[in-house]
Amino acid sequence: MTPRERILAALAGQEVDRIPWVPLCSPRYLFSLQEYRSRFSPDWRGSLWPAPSGSWEDELKFRVRLLRNIGADFMSWGEAGGIQADTFAMRQVAYEGGIEVMRTREGDRITTLIETPLATLRRVVEWHPDSFTAYTVEHALKEPEDWRVQEYILEHTVLTSDAQRTEQTVDIIGEDGVAFVGFPGSPVMKWLMDDLTLEQITYALADASPEITSFERKQHEFNLRVCHLLAQDPGRIFCNMAVLGTAMASPKVVREHYLPYLKEYVDILRAAGKFAICHTSGEPVGAIVDCIDELAPIVLYGIRQFDEPNAPDMVRLREVVRDDVVLAGGLDPDFLHRSSPSEIRDQTLRLLDAIAGTPGTILATADDTSYGTPLQNLDAVSRAVEEFCA
Repeated sequence: MTPRERILAALAGQEVDRIPWVPLCSPRYLFSLQEYRSRFSPDWRGSLWPAPSGSWEDELKFRVRLLRNIGADFMSWGEAGGIQADTFAMRQVAYEGGIEVMRTREGDRITTLIETPLATLRRVVEWHPDSFTAYTVEHALKEPEDWRVQEYILEHTVLTSDAQRTEQTVDIIGEDGVAFVGFPGSPVMKWLMDDLTLEQITYALADASPEITSFERKQHEFNLRVCHLLAQDPGRIFCNMAVLGTAMASPKVVREHYLPYLKEYVDILRAAGKFAICHTSGEPVGAIVDCIDELAPIVLYGIRQFDEPNAPDMVRLREVVRDDVVLAGGLDPDFLHRSSPSEIRDQTLRLLDAIAGTPGTILATADDTSYGTPLQNLDAVSRAVEEFCA
């Protein structure tokens, strides 16, 4: 099997020649590699990590070769086409209704102002070189009055799909792997990732005011528009990159404010013949197994390595979820960063022995590979997979 065939078969719960090994390696991680830095310079424009300079096609080809050379199955994380419609993303987004966007940079801070006929929203993101990532230091939605402004922006955002970019990405990857195209999380999932603080959301949901109910409905309507457009995209694999888990939300919030919306989005994509993936990012999911089963058939990417009472690992989670839930994960980024190649080999072999012969299982990192992880540590996983399957 080629890596592409192997991953697609695993996503469908079919037999594979060997378990796929699909690490998440973002540009943030890759910039810690000298070989990558010598070819591409970081160009930070306000996102969580910098974009590589130069041709995106050349950069993608470089990553495909890099992962091929260490024996991993390639996966492009959320970079293929999709929808250009995130208010604060560093993309060119079109608006109607007299909306204007301005960005200014002072040192390691980027300020985004979105001027509307109702009011102006302001968001500030700060770059931290030591951790090679960025953090929101001033959220755009500060008061309930700002929710109506964001509703206006959603109503007047022009949705466009970049199908050509998806096709180009898939063509460049070829048989070396697959591309994950992003699809929306529920309104609350998006707010937790981008727009509101955890404290704001907690109080707003507890109050259950007409304003937050309206905002949630408007965000959901916007997300449905996005999903219907994504259903026409040439991509086959769609990943919700907001986080499904209970590190930031209670099981009750997941059941009431995640699940109903996610089910609608996933159903739209599945009806178009797509695979749907939810990113767990290593978060606890033990208390929401019922929600996972209701989303099935579904793929969970980012299952943690170490088993805890409310945070089952790959082996225990496989025992309690439906057979048509595909699990991807099993190796924590911190473990891969801090351990020796021999320790990684031994742990990988133990995990493979525990999940051997289980359909719908993919070996992967529980989240993005940590900045500074030696490339030979990822290679150690590949060698262990080869040894196990020999």
